[in-house]
Amino acid sequence: MNKKTIVAHPMWNDAHTEGPIEFLRIAADHNNKIDFIPPSDDLENFIKTIEDSRPDIIGLSYRGKSEVAVKAMHEYMNVLNERGLLEKTQINFGGLRESCELIKKIFPQIRTFYQSADAEQGQQLEMLDVLDSLGVRGQFAQEYVQKRIADVTDDPTLANVAKEIVGGGQFWSHTGLGNSTPLARKNLILRMKEDWEKGLVSIRTHYGEHSEPPLYGPEKTVQGLKKLADLMIVSLVSLGSSKYTQTGEFWNQPMEWPNGKDDGGVPIRFSQDLVALKNATLRGNFPAQKAYLGTGSNKMEFNRAMVQYLDLAQCFQAVPLLWFNKVDSRGYMEPLESMLINEQVVKMLISENVPIEFNEAHHWTLRGAHDAVYVAAHGYAAAMANNWGVKEYIAQFMFNTPIMSSWADYAKMKAALVVSRFVRGNNNLWVETRAGLPYFRPHEQKAMEQLVTTSLLQMYLNPSLMHVVSDCEPRHAALPDDIIRSVKLALTAIEHYKTNRHGLPDFDNDRRVQNRVVELVNEAGLILTAIARLGGYEGDRIIGHDGFRIWEDEAHSLDQYITPQTLVKACENDILAAPGVIYKPFGSDIITAPFENGRYVLDKVTMEQVSEKERLSDLGAL
Repeated sequence: MNKKTIVAHPMWNDAHTEGPIEFLRIAADHNNKIDFIPPSDDLENFIKTIEDSRPDIIGLSYRGKSEVAVKAMHEYMNVLNERGLLEKTQINFGGLRESCELIKKIFPQIRTFYQSADAEQGQQLEMLDVLDSLGVRGQFAQEYVQKRIADVTDDPTLANVAKEIVGGGQFWSHTGLGNSTPLARKNLILRMKEDWEKGLVSIRTHYGEHSEPPLYGPEKTVQGLKKLADLMIVSLVSLGSSKYTQTGEFWNQPMEWPNGKDDGGVPIRFSQDLVALKNATLRGNFPAQKAYLGTGSNKMEFNRAMVQYLDLAQCFQAVPLLWFNKVDSRGYMEPLESMLINEQVVKMLISENVPIEFNEAHHWTLRGAHDAVYVAAHGYAAAMANNWGVKEYIAQFMFNTPIMSSWADYAKMKAALVVSRFVRGNNNLWVETRAGLPYFRPHEQKAMEQLVTTSLLQMYLNPSLMHVVSDCEPRHAALPDDIIRSVKLALTAIEHYKTNRHGLPDFDNDRRVQNRVVELVNEAGLILTAIARLGGYEGDRIIGHDGFRIWEDEAHSLDQYITPQTLVKACENDILAAPGVIYKPFGSDIITAPFENGRYVLDKVTMEQVSEKERLSDLGAL
């Protein structure tokens, strides 16, 4: 196979970079030269890169609404054509199925990629399609796919219950969460306790609709929020705010956003937008609201506005540590700079009694990190929560990422919770669970069954809050009716778990789960030890598990060694590493792969599993 030059780029500030990066990762595995152009409106920078590199393949992507994807593709294709850059260059596009079908009709020469609707073999078919576009076919392609994708399935008992719930249709009659008391409406912790006493779990959803010019406001989202509040179907809404809202460049500025573009999320431009959004939920069960923390230098100002106008203390705020900056191309700051600013924002939010979630560990697994890094990330996040004085800490556990056997997924999450609770000590910790979006197939019936299956599995962790990922999201962004259907499915699954626990698998007494938890706690303990050594720790092991209990070096606490500086150093020294992290100072040639019992590091030559002790010793970190 001839070596190709391949460039990938998410169009129009699309923050979803995982797909393009995975495409480049597959290309790099087959000795192609790759380059990634971060999401941006700067077409000139994109064109300059293309003119300099003259790639064989240009991979463009947009995961937002189809009409926006088509507009973006028209603009890019027109500029490429005007500059004479389409000759002998293959253009690929990745996005939602509807976007791909529309773009293919307009530009038949473009090769399109979207999630397969095949309920069983979809992941394999998707990867084979990518390989075919790279010229890798036949036995070589099949062998590569077998190495990259483990043969794993959901637990059959959970899957059968899901089929019965979806097929029976009784979930449609679910009446939701019911009303919340006046005190619970003003305090998320009280709301979670109140919902639990009802035999339910508090529900979080992600929602926000794009507005076309000349509005560029929250009008559509306001109407949807009213519907959700009236039906008392959710406890809180995470507003899917637009990219320009997140950067904060135009906050309270009476001007049009660049080129009249946005990335499909709800635009929040002025304080009165926040007021309108809040007023929409002063009805029904009064669900709480939050928008993204932000990625720009005005994070403090924007979050103060949310405290004032959204009553953020009734909700919580999700705060990244190493992410939403240059590392994942979702912001323009260096990771240390963004973390130090986030620390100040967190301390302001704590002073306003806002609970804090660290939006951290699952970003490693979304980029192919092995399970031990995921568990370790929960450990350092809990330590950072202690250091920054977080009073009410919400720990989020993302299941099904990567897709693995149900027992192994639960073992990974249980290990992460064991470490989180141990590091957190006597401080408050609230469990939030969710599914990973890549788990769902763009097949309506299958996705509904998967939503019930993962909701049942998540209940083994006894969450106080469940972030329901709508079953439609592999096909299109969730609208109110999609959210209502999905939440009813999840609530039905929650009630089934609580009333039929005896008929479900006993994962806690499964020796495979028990052994994997001990293995992961010990491997994560080695990673945390290596990070602590960057901060001056000189002991043998900061955290470990002896098969009966987790323990800590009695003379030293992990908290004292976890700082923004040591985390950045840990990434620079490959102690924290993932194949999908391509930010140059953190870039690593680590190789990982999924197996039935989880994701492991592979030796680059033999492709055999490598233990964490071996990996860290080879780095000189132990």
